[in-house]
Amino acid sequence: MTPITTERVMALARKHEAYPDAGAVVTLRGQGIVDFARELIMEARLHHLLHYAPETGLFVWRKRCGVMSRVSVGAIAGCTGNQGYRCLVVDGRRYGAHRVAWFLMTGRWPVEQIDHINGVRDDNRWSNLREVTNAQNAQNRHGAPRGSSTGLLGVSFVKQLGKYRAEVRVRGLPRRYLGLFCDPKEAHAAYLEAKRTMHTHWNTPTPPTSAEALAPTRAATIEVLDCGIAATGGDGGAV
Repeated sequence: MTPITTERVMALARKHEAYPDAGAVVTLRGQGIVDFARELIMEARLHHLLHYAPETGLFVWRKRCGVMSRVSVGAIAGCTGNQGYRCLVVDGRRYGAHRVAWFLMTGRWPVEQIDHINGVRDDNRWSNLREVTNAQNAQNRHGAPRGSSTGLLGVSFVKQLGKYRAEVRVRGLPRRYLGLFCDPKEAHAAYLEAKRTMHTHWNTPTPPTSAEALAPTRAATIEVLDCGIAATGGDGGAV
């Protein structure tokens, strides 16, 4: 897993209103000191407590969270929530396991949403995760919504005509009518063909391989003034 590099420290410092100068010295002021330290410690805790296996998508406890913790070292971490996503609780804070996987593998939190490519929400294998927009995530549906008259995505039954209507939707645009069909499977095939053309999530790149994600990043020397935190390192150095 990607360590917390000094680049990540710099990114957090800028987020909390740090003031870098030409000498790569970062000064934190006011509440920014507290927020920066809290977030840096939180991310370091995730690295310290959890091991993520990209081939299986499972998390394992490396350490106990504290003396009162009920977790067992080596046990699988997390549970599956009501919506089907795997969740982790660390130091009383709840995380989506798919988002933690992205952070541990890339060294940054996702800006957008994390999509499960195969539609299985608790399948957090690295090869099954990708960062997408909200619209792209909505496009990657694998089943018909509740109340569907056919059980097929993109297909509805027109009772008056006794036929099946196929249509596809792109957010912000009118629905595209694809025709009427006697066979629901033909209507669904027409929908899938149009979906591959119109839905952009098909073109979203899959995540880098484990080797690419774990490639060392250049680390700079950083000094954080007034809060007792300093970070130094060479190429690929961790904080």
